[in-house]
Amino acid sequence: MLTIKSEKIMDIILDNIEELIDDIERDHDLTKTEIVEALYKLKEEIEQYKLKEEENHSIGWDDLDDY
Repeated sequence: MLTIKSEKIMDIILDNIEELIDDIERDHDLTKTEIVEALYKLKEEIEQYKLKEEENHSIGWDDLDDY
């Protein structure tokens, strides 16, 4: 269940990146500030995703190989 939710989050982030790229290519009035703000928002979404992944990480057999 968590994997499906994670996949949806990544799909949303990828969609946002694609939308930003399209906006940059088409909208010549888009300012550098607007682009940077959008990039920071995407960065924050990715960081939140990574934090949730780390919190929900469980120990598997592969993790015990070094012991």
